[in-house]
Order: sequence, then C-alpha cells, then structure tokens
Amino acid sequence: MGAGALIAFGALVLFVIVLVLLVRSTPGTGGGGGGGGTRAPTARLTVQPRFICSGGEVTLQWNATGDTTTLSASPAVRESLGGVANSDSMTAHITASGVTRFTLESTRSGQTPARAPAEVQVIDTSRGIPIGGQARCRDLQGMRVMQVIVSHPAVEWSSSIRVHRIEFAVGTTDFCEVYHDNALVLSESIRTADLGGAPITGDWRFQRPLLGPGLGARDEVCEENSPQFHGWPSFTIIATITCS
Repeated sequence: MGAGALIAFGALVLFVIVLVLLVRSTPGTGGGGGGGGTRAPTARLTVQPRFICSGGEVTLQWNATGDTTTLSASPAVRESLGGVANSDSMTAHITASGVTRFTLESTRSGQTPARAPAEVQVIDTSRGIPIGGQARCRDLQGMRVMQVIVSHPAVEWSSSIRVHRIEFAVGTTDFCEVYHDNALVLSESIRTADLGGAPITGDWRFQRPLLGPGLGARDEVCEENSPQFHGWPSFTIIATITCS
C-alpha cells in the first residue's frame, strides 16, 4: 500500500472514531442503558381511599424513573417514609385531622425533579356532610326529569364512614326524590330518614319531574336557549355520619 493510500486510510479511521465519539456524547443516543442517564425523571402516585376516618389506613402506589425517589407526608404519618424504590406500594395510617398531603419526588442529576402529589382527607364526624349537585334534564322511562347522580365509589370512600340521619338542607324549597343505590330514602313527603349506619359508598340519585302547571310558579323547560329557561336546579341533603 502506497504512502497516499495509507494517509487516506488513516484519515478514514480517524473520521470514524470522531463520529462515534460525537454520537455517544449526544443526549439520548449514547450507550450505557440507552441514554437513561439523560432522560428527565417521571413520577406517578395514587392513594386509595381518599376519604377516611381518623386513624384509618390508605394504600399508596407509585412508579418513578429517576435515580433517587423519595416519599413524604405533611403532616407526618405513623409509618417511616423517605427514600423508596422506584416502583412499590405501602399502607399508611392517617392520624392527623383534615387533609394529609403525600408527595413523591423523583430526581436525576442535571434534570428538573418530577413531583406527584396525592391527598387524603379525614372526615369530620362532628359536622354533617353535604351530598348533592346541580341537576340536568334526563329521559327516564319516557318522561323528562331533572336529575343528578353523585357517586361515592368504594375506592375513594372508606367503608368505615357510615350514614345515619339524612335530611334536606336547611332552606330547601325545591324538593325531589332521593335514592341511595336505587332505594328511595327521601322525598317531599319524607324529609328526614335514619339509614341505620349504612355505608356512604354507592350512588346517590336526586330527581323530580319538570315543573309545570300546578307543580310550580312557572313552566320548566330543558332548552337553555328558550325564554322559559330559568337555570338548572341544585339538590342537596345533609348526612349525619359516624366512623365504625
């Protein structure tokens, strides 16, 4: 091989070496785990249930992709927190009143930390819980009604929260039928009831027919662009609760 050919071959080898070094130093393209060391960390945290009694327990589940992951709570919980594995779960007992805030933080050098919050609320049994919402028109067995359904799923509400007395909110003039899991519990003629400590979980359905001649001061319509439309009604009951 002549001197010229050797020089050309050496230049080619040098070019390939430089190219490989450039590729390996570019974020997201190098070796060592597919560039994992340069990717931004992620964090995801869930807590169930979210509404509990004092001293109740919740299950925390999380997933993170940082180099270091920590879990904290404010106020503090009974369990020891701090550094945790990237993917795991645990049970925590809530002793403080009000809201407890959990935070999962995942960090990686040179990147902005990722944080995922989750909250748990301890229910105050000394006060009644309002249940209800703003109704909308629905078709029910060929009849138009004003209806709203408020769901308390078991994954969010502790089964230890029990309902005893229920009644329409003070000042109620627009009465409706109230169903708890399809059982009629309140109506215009049944304005208070004792549920005997039934779980608060399940569906609470509020409904009544549209007001018309003889049923109210005005005819009621569902079309918001109608001059007869006077807004959507709100239905609210107050539940007296205990913790079992």
